[in-house]
Amino acid sequence: MKNLKIFAGLFFSLLILSCNKEDVNESEDLAFQEVVFDVSNYTASSQRGSQNLSKAEAVESLIPECSEIDAALVKLTILDAADVATEYTLDLVAINNNTETEPLKLNEGEYRITSFVAYAEDGVTAVWAAPMMGSYYQTLWNLKGVKDLPFTINKFDKIKVNVDVLCYEPFDYQNFGFGWFAFSQTEINTICFFGDICTEFYEQWHTLEGSPYVGQSYNGYDFPAIFSVEVYNAEGVRVNDANMDSNISWQGSGAPLCIEYPNQIGVEETFNYSILVALPDGNWEVIHNGSFADTAEASTSGDGGFGGKDGVFTFGAGCTNADNDLNVSLNKYDFSLPPAPQERLNSGSTPKQLLDSGVPMSELIGLEYQGGLIFWMDAVNGNGLVAAKEDQSSGIPFAINEPYVNGGATQNGIGWGKTNTDLILNSHGAGNYAASVASNYNGGGYTDWFLPSLFEAREMTILFKKGLGNIAPALYWTAKEYSFHEAYFWSFSAEYWNQSSKSSSYRVRAVRAFN
Repeated sequence: MKNLKIFAGLFFSLLILSCNKEDVNESEDLAFQEVVFDVSNYTASSQRGSQNLSKAEAVESLIPECSEIDAALVKLTILDAADVATEYTLDLVAINNNTETEPLKLNEGEYRITSFVAYAEDGVTAVWAAPMMGSYYQTLWNLKGVKDLPFTINKFDKIKVNVDVLCYEPFDYQNFGFGWFAFSQTEINTICFFGDICTEFYEQWHTLEGSPYVGQSYNGYDFPAIFSVEVYNAEGVRVNDANMDSNISWQGSGAPLCIEYPNQIGVEETFNYSILVALPDGNWEVIHNGSFADTAEASTSGDGGFGGKDGVFTFGAGCTNADNDLNVSLNKYDFSLPPAPQERLNSGSTPKQLLDSGVPMSELIGLEYQGGLIFWMDAVNGNGLVAAKEDQSSGIPFAINEPYVNGGATQNGIGWGKTNTDLILNSHGAGNYAASVASNYNGGGYTDWFLPSLFEAREMTILFKKGLGNIAPALYWTAKEYSFHEAYFWSFSAEYWNQSSKSSSYRVRAVRAFN
């Protein structure tokens, strides 16, 4: 992109004097008309390396880069009525705070200006150049350009021709370091935006037919927003290019959207802007309306201007990142809200299906499934464990028949609770004790409940921390024996295990497996 600088108080005045061949002597007694080129100097910025279009580089390739060099002369080409081109070189002089050319005498007739370039004193270094009519910036800001710019010289007449001249002011930024060129007060300023969308329905956003997000690279909940920005002046006239106001061409990934707006020197202005986010159904919704002064610029100078110190105004739709300049709610902009995970489980979906569809494991924990609360799951094969929603006993011994026996229930790991429970039941026989009350539980209509292994009980701590299942801050039996006389308990509140006499009275919380 290129960035336009305006010097409203600077004028190049081209003085053109009419000359009649038959009355050359008489002309000295008559007043000459000055042909004045009022030159409002604009500076276009050029962003390199961005996925934004290089508008000025493509359309204004003859416009020079801006410099601190003063213009000393003007070279212009004029066509007469016979289409004969003549190049003139005119010195510049300062008159009444305006910069004007020396007088130029022309015969009466019709003329057209095809080029107008201001040079440094060496006559080689271009400082300013008039844009061609129909070119990008001439059209965008309705500048007074050249390429067959007509004017008429009557006998001993004087005219004034207005021409705007341009130069390019490059700016650049580091990829996601966002280092931005610091613009002066006389520039057409550039403001830059970058946004994120955070939604659990990111799969729908990226798979719905016709969605602009189809094909976008993303890694889950948080992905780049496709959006546009509209900028209006105080009169409600849009001032940014409607054809270059969105990041849809690069789907918002890897680069900010930078918007140019004209800052008229000497005029304090306030601009209004709207951010519109693209929705997966093809609609665009306004998520924010704001305003900024005409000093707003993308800058990393550390002055905390528009976009903060990184030079980019960042926003999150549905996100809560404290580093963003703006966070807005997204729920009302979801094109459709699929059933919540619990509803999907209730309707017959499996936890593995939910996981594969993008629901994170953290959201599956604590959901009701097959008579209990999910507290552990293997993400690869979908096997998991649920805990009963209430205790099966508030205090019961591990064993009741002395002399106690060791049933060989010594395995710690996940997946061993059922085996350990069966070993305990086989060795201890009938009675009312921890393993038996767990095995006899039939919550949800299921009859395959068991006492959890040591590590299975440890995994249940996540339910305790979430305040789910009414798990007490107390000691619970596990299906792990230590010896003939002792077995292991687990403390959910203190998160530790130890062995205790099998005659001790501790709580019981049964679990069951699903696949």
